[in-house]
Amino acid sequence: MIDPTLDRINIGDFVRVDFHNANYTLTTRSEVLGMPQGPGDGWLLKDVTTGLLRSVSEGCTITKLTA
Repeated sequence: MIDPTLDRINIGDFVRVDFHNANYTLTTRSEVLGMPQGPGDGWLLKDVTTGLLRSVSEGCTITKLTA
């Protein structure tokens, strides 16, 4: 049986963020520093390439990356 928690995004994971409707990739590899805890909350990400902190609360696709 496959463990369903393997697909969950957790703090410390690395993700890619895409805005498909705008055909735009915000980041190809960022570390998750914080996750939404309730309505109106956003994601806090650190871009691995630039070191920039990003807060994402808009509609986007966040994809968990494998090692």
